[in-house]
Amino acid sequence: MPTRADTRRMLATVTPEFASVDQCEIISGVSKWTWRNYAYRGKIESFKVGSRLLIPLAEVRRVLAEGRRPRTDGLPAGAPSAKQRYRDRGVASTNASENARA
Repeated sequence: MPTRADTRRMLATVTPEFASVDQCEIISGVSKWTWRNYAYRGKIESFKVGSRLLIPLAEVRRVLAEGRRPRTDGLPAGAPSAKQRYRDRGVASTNASENARA
């Protein structure tokens, strides 16, 4: 029988390959009911283990990658936007204390 130290060492080296629908919801922000719908309609690969529905992480990555859209301004991801840094001085602020000073 493995000791606790052996079990902890083993768990530290194991990487998960599957996620529950609840975990998929946390990872992606897509509802767990949507993930279930995708699985039952055959849009994604899934496995039933007892009453649990498990989805391979590769499928989660694929679904997220398919939903990726390029930036409309043509800049690479992570680059700052080309918008003006400061608003036009003629535009009134939405902050009431700044409007009172003006």
